[in-house]
Amino acid sequence: MTEKKQSEKKDERPAIKAQVNVLKEICKLRRSEDVYRSLVESTEDSIYLVDRDCRYLFMSDKHLSRLGLSADRVIGTTYGELHSPEETKELAEKVNQVFETGKSIWHEHRSRRDGRYLLRTLNTIKEPDGKVTAVTVVSKDISALKQVEKELIATKDYLDNIINSSADTVTVVDMNGIVRDWNKGADGFMGYRADEVIGRQNSILFADPEDADRIQELLRREGEIKNYRTIALKKDGKPVHISMSAALLKYKDGVQIGSVRVSRDVTKDVVLEERLKKERDNLKLILESMVDTIYIVSKDYKIEFMNRVLIDEVGDQVGAICYKAFHNRVEPCPQCKTAEVMTGKTVRWEWYAHRMNRTYDLIETPLRNVDGSISKLTIFRDITKRKQMEQELDESNKFLETVIETIPDTITLKDSEHRLVLVNQAYCKISDVTKDEAIGKTVLRERDNEVFQTGKGLELKERTYTDRDGNCHYVSVKKAPLTDESGKVSHVLTISRDVTETMRAVKERERLLKEIETKNSELERFSYTVSHDLRSPLITIQGFAHLMREDSEHGKTEDLASQLEYIETAAIKMDRLLTDTLQLSRIGRVANPPEEVPFGALVQEAQEQTQEQIKSGGVEVTVADDFPSVCVDRMRIVEVLVNLITNSIKYMGEQRQPKIDMGYRVDGKTPVFFVQDNGMGIDKSQHETVFELFHKVDSSSNGTGAGLAIVKRIIEVHKGRIWIESEEGKGCTVCFTLPLSPVS
Repeated sequence: MTEKKQSEKKDERPAIKAQVNVLKEICKLRRSEDVYRSLVESTEDSIYLVDRDCRYLFMSDKHLSRLGLSADRVIGTTYGELHSPEETKELAEKVNQVFETGKSIWHEHRSRRDGRYLLRTLNTIKEPDGKVTAVTVVSKDISALKQVEKELIATKDYLDNIINSSADTVTVVDMNGIVRDWNKGADGFMGYRADEVIGRQNSILFADPEDADRIQELLRREGEIKNYRTIALKKDGKPVHISMSAALLKYKDGVQIGSVRVSRDVTKDVVLEERLKKERDNLKLILESMVDTIYIVSKDYKIEFMNRVLIDEVGDQVGAICYKAFHNRVEPCPQCKTAEVMTGKTVRWEWYAHRMNRTYDLIETPLRNVDGSISKLTIFRDITKRKQMEQELDESNKFLETVIETIPDTITLKDSEHRLVLVNQAYCKISDVTKDEAIGKTVLRERDNEVFQTGKGLELKERTYTDRDGNCHYVSVKKAPLTDESGKVSHVLTISRDVTETMRAVKERERLLKEIETKNSELERFSYTVSHDLRSPLITIQGFAHLMREDSEHGKTEDLASQLEYIETAAIKMDRLLTDTLQLSRIGRVANPPEEVPFGALVQEAQEQTQEQIKSGGVEVTVADDFPSVCVDRMRIVEVLVNLITNSIKYMGEQRQPKIDMGYRVDGKTPVFFVQDNGMGIDKSQHETVFELFHKVDSSSNGTGAGLAIVKRIIEVHKGRIWIESEEGKGCTVCFTLPLSPVS
């Protein structure tokens, strides 16, 4: 190869090497661009690239999506073409600042498009020589953060309001003892305004300035203090007792920066504690003078005080553990009440000492100390003799109680407040209560106050009460006063005796006498009626027999047939009268057993027996629905209904549209059955007499007039009542009551 060619070949090497380097840089840039684009598209932030004129050079898919535009529509356009003049001006100023300074900046921006808050970060794109050629804008949506910030501000204001409204002093002191914050509560408490304290040493607030250093040292060592007692000094120089609680303030890295302190005025508490201490000392003097055994122990069973009586008995054990000193135990006694007393309760109980065979009455009560702790004060009293007397009295009471319980009369004892203090089993049974339910219950009874006031016993007339089964009882009542030692009536003893059987016998005797009197009266009327009404056909028979004798003596026979007819008619009438009289007398003596039957079924039977009369009389009969059931002699009540239906048909008068209505109504709580017609009616003067034997509203009518008397007798045998509601010419309603079946 010639030197010329070799020289040319040497000249070409740098150029080729440069081209290779360029190609390498292009490949590297492309790889960087791909990585950059991948990173850009993976973030949730909006990213775009602008030049100095705010012309879009690049825009991420996230930002394109937010604008709702495509890349070919946006790239090359300016920011101002897509945004308002105010937003364009704002961005242009920030872009220009980055181009001028070459430094990145960030600022908050609120989009006028959708109201979101954005944190925009503007970074430079530089050439190798350092010249800024473009700006990358990264927009992060901080709307949620702004809301949190708003809530934090509101929370801080709320906490500030709480602190400022507190009556306690709330102060912030740095680690050098300088006051950095001071709430309004401290103004009234200490007398200083915030501007008079903030920036000054907190030692000016204490009566002993060294207290400030002691508190600071405690906080450094412990991290917090609670209820630290000291004396503060007000602005006017007056001391005030305070209770302080404080805690250190630290940075995240744990560096101590100060403390927050809350102080409360406890001057009144201190005065009260001093008074308690004085009263405690006085109490000990009183306890020393008592004849009972007394001691005081702490929460941890340490003996704090023993009176002279106890010291003389077991020796001075102050400072020892009570269960070891008194009972030689290694743990608290099973019956110990210390834990219960420490909750604030006073406990009274009895303790039997087996070793000494004695019984003690113990009163154990909480005793508050000056420092706020609680001790237990125990008072022992020997009640052995009293317990023996109580046992004897108890045995006597049991004997008396046994006697009272076996008496069938009811016995109660009431105090001056009318409270039951004693009842026997007979009273509980009658009142349907237990003794526990009865004792202590206030029961006001007639005449109790009179016994309390006069001190005299009373014997009351028979009273009545109804037991839980609905049975009525008669009782005789006696009341007697019981007096106390002063002679004043303290209790009233009431004894009630059940005299029901005696009263029933008396009532039954009175009832029988009255019934006999009524029966005699009825018999008298019955005898008069029977003798009067039976005499009428006998007179007729006697008269025509006399005429027949005279005619036969004179040989006259032409009137014989008619005279015999009159005699026969009279005999038939007399037979009917005798038959009805016999039927009436049999009612109540001869009866069928009662049965439960729907009243509607009885009405139907009566209609069937009278259907010919109803049909021939052209009577319209209406019957109510849903009659109740009755408990009656079925045949007799059907007889009543047949009689009433027949009477209604018989006494329709000139009624062209005869009607009979059979139904029932409820008067108060009593069902009343009735048979109603629209016939001639009955005058009010005859409403009672129509039920008399052989009484006839219309003397010319057929029958003997015994029908309604029989009806009344049947109803009365059933313990019912019958009456008439009618006016002459306005129809008649016969009403009656009957016993209902238990179901009805």
